[in-house]
Amino acid sequence: MRVGLVLDHSKITDGEAFFKKSVARIQANNVAKEHSLTVLTDNNRGCGENREQGDGAFVAANLYFKDKITSLFGPMCHSDLEITGRLSNQWNIIQFNFWRDHRMDIDLSTIVQMSTLSAVNFGSNLAAILLALNWNKVGLFTCTNCYDDEDLSQNRYEIVKRVLEHKNMQIVINVQFDKSDLDTNKLSQKLNESRQEMRIMVPFFGFKLEHYVEFLQAVKQAGLDPEQYVSVLTVYYDQNDVSLPWMNGESVNAEMKKIFDHSLVLVNEYYNTEEANNFIKTLSTTDPYTTLAYLQLYESIYVDLISVEKAYNASGNPEIFKNGSYIRSFMKNSRIQGPFGQINLDKNTQRLSPYGVYYVEPRNDKLMVFMTIDISTTENHQGEKEMGLIQSGVNGNVSIMQDIPPDMPTCGFHNELCDQSGTIIVIASVMAFVVAAIIMFVIFRKIKTGEAKNMPWALPPSSIRNHSDRNGSSMLSMGSMQNKGFSQSANDAVRSRELVMADVVPAVAEVYTTKDRIVFDKSDMMLLYQMKQIVHENLNVFIGLVTGKVPEPLKIVWSCGYRGTIENLLLTKKNQEADGGNLMPIDDSIKGAFVRDILKGLIYLHTSPLQYHGALTPSQCFVDQYWVVKLSGFGVYKMLYKWKNNSIITSNGGRPLIPNADIHYYSPERRMGLKQFVQTNRFESLGLTEKNGQQFDMFSFGMILYEILTLKRYSSLDDYRDTDQNGQEEENSFFNENAEAQLPTQFAVSTDIEETKEVHPDLLGIITKCINSPIGQKPNADTAKKIIDSALKTPPSLVDQMLSNMEQYTNHLEQLVNERTKQLMEAMEHSTALLREMLPAQVADVLTRAVQSFDIRLFFQVADELRKGNRVAPKYYRQASILYSDIVGFTSMCSESTPMEVVNLLGSLFKAFDQIIGDNDCYKVETIGDAYMIASGIPIEKKVENVRDIALVGLGMRDFLRDYEIPHRPGNFLQCRWGINTGPVFTGVIGTSAPRYCVFGATASLAAQMESMGTPGQIQLAFATNQLLTSRFPEFRSQPRPGGLTVQGVGHLLTYWLLGRIDVLVDPNEGEAEVKANSNAEGQLVLPTESQNVAPRETMPTSRVDGPMTQTL
Repeated sequence: MRVGLVLDHSKITDGEAFFKKSVARIQANNVAKEHSLTVLTDNNRGCGENREQGDGAFVAANLYFKDKITSLFGPMCHSDLEITGRLSNQWNIIQFNFWRDHRMDIDLSTIVQMSTLSAVNFGSNLAAILLALNWNKVGLFTCTNCYDDEDLSQNRYEIVKRVLEHKNMQIVINVQFDKSDLDTNKLSQKLNESRQEMRIMVPFFGFKLEHYVEFLQAVKQAGLDPEQYVSVLTVYYDQNDVSLPWMNGESVNAEMKKIFDHSLVLVNEYYNTEEANNFIKTLSTTDPYTTLAYLQLYESIYVDLISVEKAYNASGNPEIFKNGSYIRSFMKNSRIQGPFGQINLDKNTQRLSPYGVYYVEPRNDKLMVFMTIDISTTENHQGEKEMGLIQSGVNGNVSIMQDIPPDMPTCGFHNELCDQSGTIIVIASVMAFVVAAIIMFVIFRKIKTGEAKNMPWALPPSSIRNHSDRNGSSMLSMGSMQNKGFSQSANDAVRSRELVMADVVPAVAEVYTTKDRIVFDKSDMMLLYQMKQIVHENLNVFIGLVTGKVPEPLKIVWSCGYRGTIENLLLTKKNQEADGGNLMPIDDSIKGAFVRDILKGLIYLHTSPLQYHGALTPSQCFVDQYWVVKLSGFGVYKMLYKWKNNSIITSNGGRPLIPNADIHYYSPERRMGLKQFVQTNRFESLGLTEKNGQQFDMFSFGMILYEILTLKRYSSLDDYRDTDQNGQEEENSFFNENAEAQLPTQFAVSTDIEETKEVHPDLLGIITKCINSPIGQKPNADTAKKIIDSALKTPPSLVDQMLSNMEQYTNHLEQLVNERTKQLMEAMEHSTALLREMLPAQVADVLTRAVQSFDIRLFFQVADELRKGNRVAPKYYRQASILYSDIVGFTSMCSESTPMEVVNLLGSLFKAFDQIIGDNDCYKVETIGDAYMIASGIPIEKKVENVRDIALVGLGMRDFLRDYEIPHRPGNFLQCRWGINTGPVFTGVIGTSAPRYCVFGATASLAAQMESMGTPGQIQLAFATNQLLTSRFPEFRSQPRPGGLTVQGVGHLLTYWLLGRIDVLVDPNEGEAEVKANSNAEGQLVLPTESQNVAPRETMPTSRVDGPMTQTL
């Protein structure tokens, strides 16, 4: 087995050597002795401090693709661990996390979590204690920067909350602190404010007990009675015994001891064993958390080996170690006797390690054992096994057991449970007026419906009419009707936008399918009223809503942007062509005007009753006819989130509300809030307070500013339907979480922008602050506007700017017209050539002249007549010559050749034949496979020259084949049969969908018989053809075919072989030799048999005729 190891070399310096020693040590104890491991790592790259983000993932990918590893240990950094976690699942390999947490620890079950410090393990231990003491309501007090892994702290708290909520526990309060706020007075003030909201307190302020001194001092100062309030503290790991802050050797600090009295303490003491201590002595480090990493890496190697051994024993397959999912199945809900104790992995391969539970007794200087936690396995309602932690024993001598404080006062936190008079009145009222209540409810609904219809924002369906183009696709703006360059993009189709007419005003409607009746509450009506009343030069006009009975769609109607949106103008690939890539050149002044308009709109919104936009993207930035940006879509998403989550509406095709292309405009905190809202259906989960909403807007603005300056998207994701594994759409999802996972975790300004120095440093700074700063620390819109105005130096006069823009726009349009005209002429030349291939030159020229003179009426008249089959009337020609040719043995040769060889053969052959036809002024009527039909004397009539020209074509073809080697069969040559007849014919255009020029008559039929009944390598002439040819053009020589030819339905005919032409004479001796070589004893010409496919060169007939041969004939 080849396994990969990705380390933080600043912590584990001898990883490869340690891994090899560990394998040898484990196998020495008769574990997986028949399996050999090869460890592969990169000693120069990894992850951790002073490493680039993504280095660990890069090393892991190299190990997989180049070294073909089947197991992966690490990386030892959370960001790279998240990336490789998704990749390892696709690679179907086992991945172990022996370090701490990562951001998706509870959701990403593909990683085997071996850390006893994980948030899942801590939350499970905490839940076991709370359930044992019947505490279902708990308050959390967190500190975001009290841990060395600050960026993971918030996520750790969220995972703990989810574990507790999964156990049906309620987080009644969650207070967050900054490390700088850990002052006793500040903490005491917060606790006083929260004392009526909770009784059980779980602080997260550090790894050791000494980190909780300020919090417990604040508890005492706030006067929280220990008989009513309980603090649950945590010691995540201590290499030796727990360090007690009140103990100094053997002496006791009594004041400090009183601070900790009556506290519960959870201690991660899994490694406080003799086996672990002996192992630790072999290590070269003294840092406790580095030691812990070594211990957990050793255990990971042990679990990998023993699981592979189980899989091998079960399957008998010596290569079963390559099947990661199969091996992982042996780890789920497993109890493994590890090197330092029992290792328990739940159904998601999350390690569950019981903590020690202690109580700080006032009468005892040491921690007292309070409770023991053990592993339990139960079955859920689906019959699946689930491993968990439960309390298995309690020390009844602990004082808290005499009177366990409740998690909530008997009468509730606000005495709401003890006042029963209101309940009695409500019950009596409901019993007395139940019928009246139902009637009132029905009346109320009707009144509400009537109120909604009478509101200024309510539009009757009859006032909105669709406005579609001739192809049926909806347009986005008046500009799009004038120029297909602004036509609806794929993202607009995903957003379900339609161009409509609101009475006589062009407008844009966002359309949603209704699945249930929409009822507007008071807050909805107030919001819509505020949206209707708001007016500003940089805000788009909200026209109103159109609602009806289910399933009539919901339409949110906005004023139409004449020139489309910033997305259409700047970011659509279709519009990013040469010369800057847009329908008009975009210079710094235009960019500055756009950015300034967006900020002016945001500033007004942030000071308005709406407070924030809520869904700012380039597609919501409309551009009017004066090139002024107007923000659209503000406010309405509050209602859309609610209706979508309650399955009242659904977007186009069941797609998520937010298209994949727009996800990156929403901050990570906003996306987390949306996911929590889906789970809890509590609007507070969105975090859309006034301050947070404005901060979310500034994040979106930072992304838009970046894209305006660079004229490209920060992230491009395709839109597709969000489906689950069974192919069913996720009805209430706001965005595709699989697409979100592809977004970069940290914004970084691309190096090509920094190196060009074309973007002002202040602009790069404001972009970075808007995107990367935490919520609450992003700049506001006013600050951003001052910085951007200074950096971009936008002109004060909008009129002057627009005049300059229009001049640039006009010049650019002239350039585009010239380019399009040139392309049109090239296309017309190509079309004319194609027409000449399909139709006679006279008909093709009529169509070409109609196009060149822009006489559309004439063009369609001619085309329509052709379609009806009566534009080119059938025509009778008194005399024309028809030639048929066919390659001998072509079918059998195709069966012995590859398709490409056949295509290459016909391509080169037909190219030469077409050249010969053109040189002799003949007309190729059609080709069928390898057969040619050629005419002379039509459509241009000739007197007698037609027979000469057609004979020259046949001779030219035969001479070409004489020297033409089969490309894929060197030394072999092709042979054809030719048949020529002369006489009257009819012509006409046949067909409507694909008209073709065809030739009919007995002359053409007999020419086909001349070919089909001919001999390979010979040109057979009908009697009339031979008479006309030799009499009018005596330079041609022919010879009667012995015995003539019998044609069914015609009779016995005298035919001739065309031998050649005198005026191309060469060496007479060569001609005589060839004739003699092909003559029998009686002097008759001996011809090859029809069974010959491919002939050697020396046996092929020649078209050259010399003097002696002529005398003999």
